[in-house]
Amino acid sequence: MEDNNKDKIDELKMLWHSQKDYINYDSEKIFRMIHRKSINSVQWLFIISLIELLIGLFITLWSLFSGKHYYSSSVMEVMGEENISRIETFSNTGIVFSFVLMGIIYYFYRKISTQSSINTLINSIIRFRKAVVICLIAIVLILLIFMFPIYFEIGKNIAIQNSISNSATSNLSPEELQKVGRTAGWFMAVISVSIIGIFFFAYYYLIYGFFLRRLTKNQRELKEIRD
Repeated sequence: MEDNNKDKIDELKMLWHSQKDYINYDSEKIFRMIHRKSINSVQWLFIISLIELLIGLFITLWSLFSGKHYYSSSVMEVMGEENISRIETFSNTGIVFSFVLMGIIYYFYRKISTQSSINTLINSIIRFRKAVVICLIAIVLILLIFMFPIYFEIGKNIAIQNSISNSATSNLSPEELQKVGRTAGWFMAVISVSIIGIFFFAYYYLIYGFFLRRLTKNQRELKEIRD
């Protein structure tokens, strides 16, 4: 009787050890799969940022070697050549932001590619998502802050020119013209900056956000197999 009980206990021990080995093997398999998915998401983000950089370089080089502006002569006349020049200069410096974003993505791509444990991969994903989000927010804020006074001046110039050429308002005093110009400038700046902000928010949310959300899902799955 005692021998039978001992045999049963031994069988249970063997079964438990075999299940433990299976669980460990299964967790390792899931980790490798999530690891590959994470690397793939970061690779796509790097490709997207590279495409953005190449487009920016192409436009800048085209403008530089052709001597042409992004806008037609009629648009430049209305907006003012100085304002157009400031917009184009900022567009060119936007290439620097693309380089910074690419550098961040590439740095974390190297780190995530070499991770060999669940905890280090989770930490790398968290730091990567935070760094990319902060960089994107900074890019959009700098863009909006820089563009606001430019569109204010454009709206002001357009309003003053229209008031001078309009027979109904051509007799306004310089002070009244400036008041009309400032009102139109604020209106145009707020509307233009809002549209630009919405566009970039939608773009980054749809494109970058898609892969960042995939990484968030990977992070949750890693925590589940760890716990």
